[in-house]
Amino acid sequence: MGSIERRKRDQAALRGRILDAARTLFAQSGYEAVTMRRIAGLIDYSPTTIYLHFRDKDALIRELCSEDFLSLAAQFRAARGREEPLERIQAIGQAFLGFALSHPNHYRAMFLAAHPPVPADQRRIERGNLEEDAWAILVSAVAEAQEAGSLRRDLGNAEELAQQFFAGIHGVASLHLVLAEDPWIGWAPVESAGQRMIEALLRGFAPPPAGAPVPGRRP
Repeated sequence: MGSIERRKRDQAALRGRILDAARTLFAQSGYEAVTMRRIAGLIDYSPTTIYLHFRDKDALIRELCSEDFLSLAAQFRAARGREEPLERIQAIGQAFLGFALSHPNHYRAMFLAAHPPVPADQRRIERGNLEEDAWAILVSAVAEAQEAGSLRRDLGNAEELAQQFFAGIHGVASLHLVLAEDPWIGWAPVESAGQRMIEALLRGFAPPPAGAPVPGRRP
């Protein structure tokens, strides 16, 4: 390996360490409490070194947002091989929970730590691109299930139903990450709780058998 390639590799490795340190601190302390100096201290570098890679904390958040949501989209893409839309939605739900369990600091920084919103035009993700946009992958699967008659339309459009589905799985994931060690509640295993949540949501969103009353609708 030549000196230029080695330098690029070392720079990429350091950039990764900076992002990992930022995730950890954002997840632990929240966006406002974290400074570039604290991030540098966590990996034993000077703040000057951090600024060579990221102009400021907002630039760090923009990169984290792009990198982590691209990683989530990669998990969701595997579900697109399922033939049935409901199977795809179920696989996406399982992938979402699996991402939270295997990347807890990523998940906390993405969904549990408050930070300034990152404008769409400042992300490395094309909105609506089914190769890059995790949200679009879920909404597309819900839309296909509604088109196939597998999910109700009276509960909302595909975007609205996707939000409800997301809220249910996020609830299981976030409760586990925040309160799993709390002995007050006898928590069910998170994997089985997540699967039951997915099944309950899809059952609730499914149209009733022909002739049966629609739940939530007055006769």
